[in-house]
Amino acid sequence: MITPYFDAGVDLSEHELKMMSARERNLIIQLPSDTTIMEEMEDILKIQTYLLRKGGVASTEVIEEIKIRKSREVGERKDRVKNLLIEGLKEADCYVNMQKIELKSKNPVEKINSGLMVLIDNIYNKLSYITEFLESTKDLHDLFFREDNQIKIFNENEDVPNKLALGELMDFIDRNTQRHIPLTLKTILDLYAKPPYGWLPDDIRGLIIRLFKAQEIKIQLGNDYLSSGDKNLIQYLTKKDYADRLLIKKRAKTPEKYLKNARELIKEVFNYAAVPSDEDGLMNRFKELTGFELSVVRELLVRYEKSNYPGKDVLDRGKAVFAEILEIKDGLVFFEKLYQVKDQLLDYEEAVFDVKKFFENQREQFDRAIEQLKIYEKNKTYILDSETIQMVLTIEKIVKSPKPYSEIAKLPHFINNFNERFVRLLQEECRPVRAVIENDRQKVRDEVSLYDFKDELSGKFNEKFQDLLNRLDHSHNFYEAIAMKEESDRLKMRCFEEIRKLKELKELKDREKAKKDEKPDIIGGGNDQPIYKMRKTVNVSIAHIFHGAKTIEKEEDIEELLDYLRHKLKKELNENTILKLI
Repeated sequence: MITPYFDAGVDLSEHELKMMSARERNLIIQLPSDTTIMEEMEDILKIQTYLLRKGGVASTEVIEEIKIRKSREVGERKDRVKNLLIEGLKEADCYVNMQKIELKSKNPVEKINSGLMVLIDNIYNKLSYITEFLESTKDLHDLFFREDNQIKIFNENEDVPNKLALGELMDFIDRNTQRHIPLTLKTILDLYAKPPYGWLPDDIRGLIIRLFKAQEIKIQLGNDYLSSGDKNLIQYLTKKDYADRLLIKKRAKTPEKYLKNARELIKEVFNYAAVPSDEDGLMNRFKELTGFELSVVRELLVRYEKSNYPGKDVLDRGKAVFAEILEIKDGLVFFEKLYQVKDQLLDYEEAVFDVKKFFENQREQFDRAIEQLKIYEKNKTYILDSETIQMVLTIEKIVKSPKPYSEIAKLPHFINNFNERFVRLLQEECRPVRAVIENDRQKVRDEVSLYDFKDELSGKFNEKFQDLLNRLDHSHNFYEAIAMKEESDRLKMRCFEEIRKLKELKELKDREKAKKDEKPDIIGGGNDQPIYKMRKTVNVSIAHIFHGAKTIEKEEDIEELLDYLRHKLKKELNENTILKLI
């Protein structure tokens, strides 16, 4: 505000005042050349100085009256100064940004405010780009989490708040992205807080959120790009710790062929009809469906740990491509990858249908077939029937086929036929084994019936042989059934051995009792009676002696066999030993 007393050593012409408004970037107000207001102010200062000096001096009644009158005069003069200043401001000239402005209002307050508004409009000439303001962090949350997933901001037919500001910010981000200049959140906040913008921090953050939801920009934190579903985005934008770490770039538009491909894959691969229209929504939906499919694949792969089911290669390929897709954060790279693996995904969808159907409907028959093959593998030495072997080869061909799905329906027929033949062959093999067991049991019965303790042992022995026969009836393996011959012989030997021990124990008790009952020879008193020596009975299994096949073609073979038996029996026969062939 320039008064008539201003002296800058220069002529304050209109041109100089215009230049001064440009240099100082101020509103220049030049009061009229009338000096009355200045003289009044000068008089007020003189009076105030006089009153200040006389304040501490002893005064008379006359002096006090003068001081009171002068104080009243100061008040009157101040009122006149105020009125003169108001009148002067009404007539004052205003200069802003190298121009003299004509203000219609004569009200000094309105005139000054209007001048300052012109000044602000010249310095912050893009301040008006912000038409809708955000008052708090809550407004940022509301803007980010509003229901519409994608904000349309550059559609000329739509009235978008802050549209000019959005365009200004988008152009700046675009230029820096094209020049490969890293652009941080702090850089943007600092730039747009200064002239010619003067935007507030939350309004700038609101612009960034709008561009982000419009999928015009992408925001990077570290090595990861933030998604539109990231609930921490507002925290990243408002906390100072992240201002230098958030990188903002222009988002490259995804070609329509890539988006069309993604929509088709969602329908073909996942059989899902509801497809979002925006890029981020499409990407998020695809990842959501991919994550679910990947969890299904991993669950199915666990089942292969117990058996070699078909289709594992299909699931492994699907797992690899799905995991790779889920790792991609950048939208354009994501859709490009989908375009590249389109054929792989379609092949997977076609192949995995059979795999899933297998685990839903065919796995039980497949497991039964594997069990039958295991049974055959354990018994193949004993199965010589050509039809049975051919049937097993057919089952094995289906089970080991990489794509057995269309043939699995035939397995129940082959499995049932194999079971029938196997049971029949096993029954034939068990018939002589059963005869051996029955014969051994009869030998034990005959032996135990010779003694008075037969009631004590008969039931126990019969139960053991019956258990062996029951196991033979439920046997599923030839080698188990054949081995029961040897087991029966060993059981027979144990029974005979138990009979022998019980018999010898009973004989010993009888002798001791008889000895106690004998009267002692008082006259003779000698020990001339011979000492009784008990002979030990040794049970010898005939089956064990004749172990193995013997072929007799001539008389020499008979002699050889007799020599062999003589040698075996002599080996077992010792002094006081009785051999019992059973």
